[in-house]
Amino acid sequence: MLSSVELPNKEKTSKNVPFKYLLVVFLTVVLPGFNEIFFNFKVNIIEFFYLIPAFILSYYLGLYGGFLAIVLVSLSVVASHTLHWWLGRGQLASNLLDDLIGLGSILAFSLMVGYFAEKMLFRNKMLEMANAKLQMLAMTDELTRLYNHRYFQMRLEEEIQRSNRQNNHLSLIILDMDFFKQYNDTHGHPMGDYLLQLTSNLLREKVRVMDTVARYGGEEFVIILADTSGEQAVQVADRIRQAIQDYPFPGRETQPGGRITVSVGIASYPNNATTKEELIQRADEALYKAKKETRNAVQLSFSVSEDKSHLRLIKG
Repeated sequence: MLSSVELPNKEKTSKNVPFKYLLVVFLTVVLPGFNEIFFNFKVNIIEFFYLIPAFILSYYLGLYGGFLAIVLVSLSVVASHTLHWWLGRGQLASNLLDDLIGLGSILAFSLMVGYFAEKMLFRNKMLEMANAKLQMLAMTDELTRLYNHRYFQMRLEEEIQRSNRQNNHLSLIILDMDFFKQYNDTHGHPMGDYLLQLTSNLLREKVRVMDTVARYGGEEFVIILADTSGEQAVQVADRIRQAIQDYPFPGRETQPGGRITVSVGIASYPNNATTKEELIQRADEALYKAKKETRNAVQLSFSVSEDKSHLRLIKG
């Protein structure tokens, strides 16, 4: 079913690093590193190779990657000087101080890259979420938040193809609210819209996650029931009809019988149709018969090869 799309929280896009540690690192290491890069221009060939993994980590992980890069580089420098000290029998390398200062330049570089990468990562995340929201809006009905007519047509075609591949049944329900114009004329269009929203919520509650509920147009709704025969669809439709009939909708006392009711038409694939268009037509014909007979009823379609006595009509 449909789910809401939430925009990302900027604070969640990176690891949280305590401010006091950042301040200490900045004053003791980063500032000297900036000084070396911009004023002394002292970056030797070894430090250049250190910059490569620092850049990669910072680019893909943001500020967290920058700090991870300096940790790895620091371990590498410590390991190399420890090895030199051991091989030199207790003598430190002459370039130890230069390497320690070089760590500052690498950290400064990593944090610069990490900062800009952090902003880029956040913007990319915002763009992805915005695109997802646009896609959701493109396939949903603004009033009811159900799937819209366009998505229903596409989804029904997909389900028919899947039914053919797996040799399963598929049922289509078309549901129309009885005397909806009378309700609108009596209570006004805002109340009519509210009635459609409440009905949509009931429909969502009465179907499975794998089923598709959409607004077909006006006061009509459609439900695609995957892996469901016509007889099984009748049971589902009748539960929906009873739930709507018994729901305490506002203003229902002004409707015939003092309640809000729906008429339902059902067609099954491949029993009643061989194409998407024919399936919709069969379900629509069954709906027309339900409204013509009595309203507040569930009508199951039938194929020309079946006896008409097989036609199911459940009245409320």
